[in-house]
Amino acid sequence: MRTLLLLLACAVPALGAEEGVVLVSKTAALSPVIMPAYDRDTGRTGNIGEVRCLDFSPDGMFLFAASYQKKLIDVAAGTFPRDLSCGPCRIPYTTSNYNTGAFSRDGTKVLVGEYDVLRLWDTTGESALLFEQKSPGTLRSLSWSTDGQSVAIGDYDGYVFLLDLASGKKKELLKGDRKRGSWSPVQVAFGADPSLPSEHWIFAASEKGGLVAIDPSGRRGPKTLTAVREQASDPVLSPDGLYLAAVVDKTVRLWMTVTLREVKRFEYADKTPGNLSYGGNRLAFSLYHPDGRRLVVIEPESGVRLLDIPFQHPITSLALSRDGTMLAVGTQDEQVHYWRNLDLLIAFSPMEFKAASKPGGAREAETLYQELESKLATMSLPEKGEFETTTEHEARVKTAKDTQARLREEYEAKIRAALGKQAAADDAVEAKRKEELASFNRRIGPLRAADHLLTLQTKLGAYDADQEAFQVEALGASLKARAPREKAKALDRGASYLLKVRLRRQDEDFRLVSAVLLDPKTREPLSPDEDVPAAKPAAQAAPPKLELAAVSFEDGSADGVLEAGETGKVKVRLRNSGKGEAYGVNLKLESQAQGLSFKERTYVGTVKPGEEKTVEAALAAEAIAAEDEAALRVLLAESEGFDSQPLVLKFKTRPLRLPKLELAGIEIKDAEGNRTLAKGREGEVTLVVRNAGRGAARKVKARLSSKDEQVKIYGESEADLGALAPGESKRAVFSVAVTRRYAGPNALPLSLTLSEERPECAAAPELGVVLGVESSDIKVVRVAALETGSAKAEASIDDVPAIKTPAFGPDDFGVVVGIERYRDLPRSEFSSRDAKLFKEYLKALGVPERNIELLIDDRATKTSLERTLGTWLRSRVKPSSRVVVYYSGHGAPEPATGEAYLVPFDGEAEFLSDTAYPLERLKQRLGNLPASEVLVVLDSCFSGAGGRSVLAKGARPLVVTKAAGALPANMAILSASQGSQISTSSPQKRHGLLTYHLLKAVQDGSPDLASAYQALKPKVEDDAKLSSNASQTPGLQPPPETLSGRFLLRR
Repeated sequence: MRTLLLLLACAVPALGAEEGVVLVSKTAALSPVIMPAYDRDTGRTGNIGEVRCLDFSPDGMFLFAASYQKKLIDVAAGTFPRDLSCGPCRIPYTTSNYNTGAFSRDGTKVLVGEYDVLRLWDTTGESALLFEQKSPGTLRSLSWSTDGQSVAIGDYDGYVFLLDLASGKKKELLKGDRKRGSWSPVQVAFGADPSLPSEHWIFAASEKGGLVAIDPSGRRGPKTLTAVREQASDPVLSPDGLYLAAVVDKTVRLWMTVTLREVKRFEYADKTPGNLSYGGNRLAFSLYHPDGRRLVVIEPESGVRLLDIPFQHPITSLALSRDGTMLAVGTQDEQVHYWRNLDLLIAFSPMEFKAASKPGGAREAETLYQELESKLATMSLPEKGEFETTTEHEARVKTAKDTQARLREEYEAKIRAALGKQAAADDAVEAKRKEELASFNRRIGPLRAADHLLTLQTKLGAYDADQEAFQVEALGASLKARAPREKAKALDRGASYLLKVRLRRQDEDFRLVSAVLLDPKTREPLSPDEDVPAAKPAAQAAPPKLELAAVSFEDGSADGVLEAGETGKVKVRLRNSGKGEAYGVNLKLESQAQGLSFKERTYVGTVKPGEEKTVEAALAAEAIAAEDEAALRVLLAESEGFDSQPLVLKFKTRPLRLPKLELAGIEIKDAEGNRTLAKGREGEVTLVVRNAGRGAARKVKARLSSKDEQVKIYGESEADLGALAPGESKRAVFSVAVTRRYAGPNALPLSLTLSEERPECAAAPELGVVLGVESSDIKVVRVAALETGSAKAEASIDDVPAIKTPAFGPDDFGVVVGIERYRDLPRSEFSSRDAKLFKEYLKALGVPERNIELLIDDRATKTSLERTLGTWLRSRVKPSSRVVVYYSGHGAPEPATGEAYLVPFDGEAEFLSDTAYPLERLKQRLGNLPASEVLVVLDSCFSGAGGRSVLAKGARPLVVTKAAGALPANMAILSASQGSQISTSSPQKRHGLLTYHLLKAVQDGSPDLASAYQALKPKVEDDAKLSSNASQTPGLQPPPETLSGRFLLRR
């Protein structure tokens, strides 16, 4: 096919431009088309009255404008081809300015509301009137259903109807009030996509009723999205139906239609937004302020402001095309302004980011300064009295001056603080301004580098027979449209033609890259031999090659699974590795998965050779009945057919899993180490918050409050815990003090509120903190392991595992000793916690609770140890029994003999032989038991050098302990350290290091003692160096290589 060539020439070439290159001024390219008002002198038909409603046809070819008259505007030609005001009307035409209208979803019809009359017009032919009907109230807004069979109607009296166009019947969905003076105009928006649940809602906004979602089928009652008394207006849905935007109490708010939950809010200080319109991934609206009116375009998902331009006259209506590439504005001065290429306007309109700081601190400083001056004016220096000595007078003057100086010092400090506050506010505003500017530049960078299309109306000028070309004018530039003489003779010289031009930025102007003449009716290339597509320049030397460089899936909870009610996104990095440009590229998604909602096409635009772009498409999961795997076909579609190879992305979906927040435990500790709250003392209250549910918790916060002013909470009363994976626990620490004036009950009036991103997941568990009573033990809750599809947070050892094949049984026994608080010795940090948790693990390993003797703090006296390790065990153990003895607390060496001792609650370092329990005696007693195996775990040390070790006053540390004797064949001893080393604990883990890593090894599945030792040994060594800069190597007797098949933990 032969190409209709366009020879581009400029009458006055721009300075420095390439020869023969046509440059178009930026002003000409960015100026809108302005459709003027009605001219009574010439009879030109335009807009009469302010333009109350605008709506683009789905294909963007026509724009419906409603003022006193209702017109269709040909967007490309800039003309009024059709009048929808009345024509052959049965019901008399009303010249009212209460007008509205909307194109059907297929663009073949326009429904027009004129005051209280509805008229349906066919726009495919000569605008035939298909339907007209009287309405009981004054019409405010209309919105079509997707199938085009019904329309939602909101009126000025607060009523919402559903009109069936086939029968003409109306169904009342929301009752208003037709009493005089009770107007509450309702604006409506019908769901935008039949594949989404939003299709089954009508969203109604009013000044008195807030924003409401109405089920047109009547199966569900209305759902209120805002507070009832909040004023709402301008509900609009994104073209893909995923988002709902509306104005509520002077803020622009955004909801996910899948969940009907608010997701974003945009505030504009003292400016009032209105006239919302959604197109593509853009949201346009007006901002009204007594000092001026502005037109704003944002990306609602990111919040980036793309366009902000002033308007002289009040904006009365707005419309974005479905794809967000065209914008129309109606004004109070009876004009319609529209831009055929919004990308062009956004890319090259100047934007200012001057988010002004509120002068709160400066005003406060000025007020303080005035207060100071006022007070000083009343504090004049005293005069000398007649009977006052000079010394007395000077003393009074000095006192007055000192008072003035103190006052100045006090106020100067306040003024400095106020000015510092102002400086901080100014810094925050400047940081925000820079962030907005950076976000804006990231968005418009690709737009400024891209080519831009404009469709213009032009006339054919003189024909040059030598060059076989018409002279054509466009955007103030001259060019020649070449046509064979035979074809040129047949063209109507008086007719208007459409010219589609491609512009590319060159310095501060635009270079005219290509142009194509179009037939004004068909919008097809004028010449049948024309083979230059209207959407791209002349034929390229080589084709493009689109590739999907990387495709990834992200979900809201970051666990790799899309749950019902959750949103996610597909992130695609694409590349053009060919030598030609790819035009009109779209990211195309397809899936047969049930319950999955997504945008099928996402516009990418032109991709140049070698260029890479990243594009994202939103996903949402609706009602998902069972766990499944969704397959999503990903493809890059190019306008000329140079599509990429498709790729199938697979990810898991599952029904909604909610978190369950609970209080897992409370710990109290005051400055003296007491575990109680007492009057007149401040204590640290640590709350352990656990997610016991099957779903991840997001944005978790713990708030502690007091109902009595004599029970005070110092510092922060709210702790931000962030995300909690299923089974994960985190700690919130608060400072609480009970004054001596407190006269309430012993059960302190403290309350805890646990909140999460979703209100229904909040909890308010009972605290049960009692004055003078130790906090209850940490609760242990078993939570089944969950597959999350991504990296999990490390499980807390407080989460005792459910062991399916435990190695212990009903004939086995345990003695667990933990001494944290001693009668006369320093504390052994976390020893009681160690022991309590070790007992829970023994139970999980199969030892019956009735067979476990737990000795904590003051229960672990020397007498108790003698009795338990002697008579209690000896009278119960059988030849088949396995025995575990665990000790966490202080050890001590006898300086004179080197004998090692376990120190009981009432032990004294100076009299170990009389008050402590010898380690050798422990071995002998346990070795004499008729048991098959005896395991001893000692989270203690015997060096006397610190840690979990004590020494008599005056004795030197690092006493050489007596060499250990041979172990009985049925015994193994796991010790926290060796020789002169110390045994340490970790404030972060809140356990002794040996205990922590031993239980962690059990939790992680170690089958026997030897493998547990191999797992814990390097971790204890590393943690000791990191936390205490100490050497600590756990010991195991006999060596682990000799324990094969013995001392099993799991079968």
